[in-house]
Amino acid sequence: MFDLQQILQFFSELAHQPELVYLAVIVILTASSFGLPMPEEVTLIAAGTIAYFSVHPPEGSVATGSLVDPWILAGVCFVAVFGSDYLVYWLGKKSRGRIGKIAFFARMMQTSAYQKTEQLVKVRGHWMAGVFRFTPGLRFPGHFCCGVLGVPGWKFTAIDGSAALLTVPTQVLLVAYYGDRILESFKQFKIAVAVVLGLIILYFVGRHYYRKLMEN
Repeated sequence: MFDLQQILQFFSELAHQPELVYLAVIVILTASSFGLPMPEEVTLIAAGTIAYFSVHPPEGSVATGSLVDPWILAGVCFVAVFGSDYLVYWLGKKSRGRIGKIAFFARMMQTSAYQKTEQLVKVRGHWMAGVFRFTPGLRFPGHFCCGVLGVPGWKFTAIDGSAALLTVPTQVLLVAYYGDRILESFKQFKIAVAVVLGLIILYFVGRHYYRKLMEN
């Protein structure tokens, strides 16, 4: 398992080569979606910290080249996170064909995590795509399962994309502009977002079953 200090050190070595930072962010976030032992939040916070020193250079330091742009970095992080989510979803859709015969995916579909997400999607529907975004242990099998079970692409894009847009650029920009002062608030912020999404999901699920009850 990589920690914040390790990934921060890695990004620090690329601090004056922003293109390499953006590329590294894409590679690491995509790899973490496929099981790299590094929480997504660690990468986002480390990247935001590098941007923080671009916005607030240490006193007495002298710039020696280009610096990371916080807004570009936030956009790159969003594209990397949502793009990797959609890639997993797309592979799930393809698993109903040839890709389902690949050993890695065949084994994954037999795990308890996958079976749990499959049951959740069958019971709760496409709204689970947003919930999986906030549950790292179920993110990969959950998004894969959404594809396997035929959740429409536009629904997955709208739900998962909205959840990613709400949290990913926000984390990067808050760290970039406010640094250490904001890190302590991340946990509470993510909990609040998860609660709001949960209430929205409960509302639509309840409305769905209420309509079915009234029809009967």
